[in-house]
Amino acid sequence: MRGRPSRRVLLAGCALAIAALLYPVTAIPAEQRSVKQTLRFAVDMARSGNWREARYRWETALEQQPRNASVLNNLAVAAEVLGEMERAADYYERALALSGGDERIHDNRNRFLRVLDCLLYTSDACRR
Repeated sequence: MRGRPSRRVLLAGCALAIAALLYPVTAIPAEQRSVKQTLRFAVDMARSGNWREARYRWETALEQQPRNASVLNNLAVAAEVLGEMERAADYYERALALSGGDERIHDNRNRFLRVLDCLLYTSDACRR
């Protein structure tokens, strides 16, 4: 019987394995886990083309993290896709104000302004 571990050793090993798997989940507060899950789901919805659901999820996350520039940027993109240009402009401005110069947000807003210019004025920017 020397070759087989005892039942107690097996149970202890299983308990350690389960604890190791659960540690990352339990180390993050439930509220942060919830926001993270909401953001992940919102991105999945946007990728699948369900922009209304994505917007709803980002709005939910924004209620919990009102100073999250990335969420505001994502809401701006969603508003833009849904044709809500005034709302998109507002979200982009708020995101820029909070972002500390995040280049991705700045680039998104500039692209949005070029598209808006094309839609409103059919300017030379549309030909580039």
